[in-house]
Amino acid sequence: MYRSLLALPILLAPAVTLAAGWPVVRDVEVQPLLAQVKRLGVALESLGQPLPETTRMALGRLQSKQGEAALAEVQERLDPLCLAAVEIDESGVARVIPSQKKPELVEQGWRAYLVKVVNRPGATGQLRVESPNARPVPNSPKDQVRSRWLDLLPYTAQPMLPNLSGLGLEYTILQLYSRDAGEKSAEIGFRVEGGTGLKTGNGPVIRDWRFAKDTDGWKAEGHCKLDAVQGSLQVTMTAEDPFFSTKVSAGKGKLVLRFWARFDKAGMGQVFWTTKQREQLDGRHVVNFPIEAGRGMEFAVRFNAEDDLTGIRIDPGPSDGSLGRGHRVRR
Repeated sequence: MYRSLLALPILLAPAVTLAAGWPVVRDVEVQPLLAQVKRLGVALESLGQPLPETTRMALGRLQSKQGEAALAEVQERLDPLCLAAVEIDESGVARVIPSQKKPELVEQGWRAYLVKVVNRPGATGQLRVESPNARPVPNSPKDQVRSRWLDLLPYTAQPMLPNLSGLGLEYTILQLYSRDAGEKSAEIGFRVEGGTGLKTGNGPVIRDWRFAKDTDGWKAEGHCKLDAVQGSLQVTMTAEDPFFSTKVSAGKGKLVLRFWARFDKAGMGQVFWTTKQREQLDGRHVVNFPIEAGRGMEFAVRFNAEDDLTGIRIDPGPSDGSLGRGHRVRR
């Protein structure tokens, strides 16, 4: 399964606002969405965090409406309450977009947030959530106890459903618990498990990089240095043309390289690949990916190896950056 990671800073702050690139859905059946929104309101009420009164009343008036206006108002009312938006394509979670504002958590207590799910292939599996900051504390390494301050609990009890509905847009509830007070930072991962609707997301993982102790086979080749920092690959520029690579073995065919990353400068990144019969890089075997400054996000770079794959090179453009856990090459 793919895992898409979200960098989540935690700090006492006002209500959540939307980030640049936040997805807006314009074509989905409205009545099933309104039924899901009604269940959402009941669930939040049972959790002791009801929707704001103005939001609840506005959504109640939509129950008899249809069309784009109703769809737009649902998103206008619920999106500011979301922790993140998760976009799903045929291969699984394609992108996670965090809200710009830092959410407010409660020390030694739970707080519920919404997650917007844009479900283009109609996947019906479970939306799984995980975080290295929410791993068990008992028997954990001493140097990781402090970082394991978070707990996560998706709310799937009645009237919510344990699986995605397959609707092109829906909202789920994620509960977060903070052990400690003060400013914190966490990474939260999303993946779709089981169900139907995914065509390529269940292909075999060819290589998975974790950066637990070192750079895990990645080597700096041009104008940069690499360091493994708390499960991420930190890339520091030393001149204007940084790039780094790794060896990887796979048969020919369509592949996808997934990684979470945050870059200091906007620009255009590139992924090159080599094969057994073509060991030299060239401009005909490269895929570009756009980079936004300062915002962590999931990248899915698709390419076609014409014969057996032997290596991958990433050119991040003129920017320092950090590439998180969960780098994977997959069918």
